[in-house]
Amino acid sequence: MKFHSITDCPAPEARSLVCRVSSLVSCIGMLVTGLLSGGLLYLDLFWKDHDLDLPLYVLRYIEVVIACIFLLFLFHFRKSLRTSNWLLRLDPGRAVIKFRSYLNDHLPEEDKIVVEIPCAEIAWARKTKERVVTNDRDGAVYQFFTFLDLKLKSQDAEALRQAILDERNRRPPIEAMNRALFQARKRRAPDSEIALLKAEIKQEEQRRPKGGSRFSTTLHHHYPVRMTDASILRLDWSGVRPRIGKALEALEASVALEPVIKISSDFTQPAQNIEEQILDLAARGETFKAIALTRERYGYSVAEAKAFVESLLGKDS
Repeated sequence: MKFHSITDCPAPEARSLVCRVSSLVSCIGMLVTGLLSGGLLYLDLFWKDHDLDLPLYVLRYIEVVIACIFLLFLFHFRKSLRTSNWLLRLDPGRAVIKFRSYLNDHLPEEDKIVVEIPCAEIAWARKTKERVVTNDRDGAVYQFFTFLDLKLKSQDAEALRQAILDERNRRPPIEAMNRALFQARKRRAPDSEIALLKAEIKQEEQRRPKGGSRFSTTLHHHYPVRMTDASILRLDWSGVRPRIGKALEALEASVALEPVIKISSDFTQPAQNIEEQILDLAARGETFKAIALTRERYGYSVAEAKAFVESLLGKDS
């Protein structure tokens, strides 16, 4: 098992199978919301010509909401077209996995976020289907997921678990720099110190490639890869193409295949170990739901619940 950055990641081979998030869903979402926005704009422009029993401000509010949804789909569509959008690459004799979300491609490229695993270090592979039940204000919410599970034989599984955890806790460098600049101004630091911080921020901006959201400090809570118990590496196959069956076919030549399993996770029912439930939600990237569950079960404030969830993630390391 070897770790790589994006810059020194092994190049794909001619027979490589590359699995990435499809742009089809975001494209369809753009088309639908674009058509709705156009229709609502037409009604807005010719509102007086139509006998609508609807206040104009309500119509414009709906326009803004749908326009925001359109921009969200556009953001995902543009991200899905970038070369950073790939999850798994199956080369002859090895699997190369990128555990950074394609939505967070503005983070430093030199981070070790790619793992190369020889097929000899994979005990088996399988397809896992999961039903997840969580609470919402309107009642129970059902979600369905498909995963590719890889059982690792390597003793480096714990190192991989730690690398995935480090990626989860990573923040854009410019975020810390901006925070340091804010704190320096707040405590009225000398002009020389503030000038030095500004120079570091400018240098960081120049070091990053231009285009897109390369300077963004936003961190998207999308974690496509995680480690479960018993050294199983779990890859979220939601929206990934080609289909999981194609990936299993490519692995079959070198790795044993296990039968498909179906599991269910119900976060609406009290568990014997509530901390495991909270940690499971947080590991899936459902941080807000983990905080909400913590507040519900322990009666914490938002800040206390957030600190509790972060402490659980720290223990998991």
